[in-house]
Amino acid sequence: MPNDAIIAFSDGVFDAYSIDKYGVKQKQVVTKCRFSYRTIGAQRYYAASSANIRITDMIAIPAGIQLQESDIIVIGGSDYTIKQIQTIFDGTPKHKLISLNRNDRSE
Repeated sequence: MPNDAIIAFSDGVFDAYSIDKYGVKQKQVVTKCRFSYRTIGAQRYYAASSANIRITDMIAIPAGIQLQESDIIVIGGSDYTIKQIQTIFDGTPKHKLISLNRNDRSE
């Protein structure tokens, strides 16, 4: 992403939850945080695929939001597992890219 692109975090809000050792949602760790959807680039997609990691979505969030890869993100009633958190220090504003996998119950 070009360094001069400004991210508005205007695509929606999410909540995040910690999970227990069985994968059950526990404590809410983030409430109504704004985000922007980002494009999953071909290089990121194929690198994840070659490591047998599925990435369905990618979002950008403000850099100050504290998440762990073990947390669950909820967007529009759908649960997502976090596959990668990458802090972008040279973006405007500083932000984190979060690679997500939608938890489909039907698969």
